[in-house]
Amino acid sequence: MRPMTNHRRRFIQSAPAILATAAALALAGCGSSSSSAPSGAAASGAPRHGGTLTVLEGASFAGAWPGLDPATDTDGAANQSYMNSIFGQLFELSTGGKIVPDLATGYSFTNGGKTIVVTLRKGVTFSDGTPFNATAVVWNWNRDLAGTCTCKPVFLAKPVITQTGTYTVSLTLPYVNAPFINGIFDNIFNWIASPTAVQKMGEKAFALKPVGAGPFVVVSDTPSSQLVLARNPHYWETG
Repeated sequence: MRPMTNHRRRFIQSAPAILATAAALALAGCGSSSSSAPSGAAASGAPRHGGTLTVLEGASFAGAWPGLDPATDTDGAANQSYMNSIFGQLFELSTGGKIVPDLATGYSFTNGGKTIVVTLRKGVTFSDGTPFNATAVVWNWNRDLAGTCTCKPVFLAKPVITQTGTYTVSLTLPYVNAPFINGIFDNIFNWIASPTAVQKMGEKAFALKPVGAGPFVVVSDTPSSQLVLARNPHYWETG
């Protein structure tokens, strides 16, 4: 556990606004319970929306975010709960280290293991209504690699990123990169931003109110202080 510090942050959730903290995200679909209810009581009833949650966090590395643009967020790996809420993930890391497809539906290795082919989920849109597809993923990955952020992916050689279909993307290296998928969870490649929103808003404005294809949309953002999210009514996954 991280030691608590004197500097504290307070996150409030109110229906329909939902705070982007790991705890708020985990409880977003659960009913609230009184302070007198026994531990685990909320889980015994039928899930429902609503309620209020206050979360106190220590001001450590994971307690700050300069902006929430995947290509420029220097604390992206530490802010995974926020980023996952807004952008979703190509792949999720589940119990026991199992890889679970999310916005991607699968992957395969070809070319003797030097090419990774990722297939994407069909029919998904970003929260601004623009399509989530291979064109968007290629645009994001190339933008990530072209940036100057210390958060950008590092390869031994520059990869060749290609759109091989409407919903398929390939990444080719001159060597085998077997742990690519296993390592994508701490990699900004896992978060795909709306290219239209980035280009329309500009990077500075986008970092404060980013647009993704995740389960929540940004209501307000005070960097390293308070982030308020609301449920994305157009999210691809029901429930």
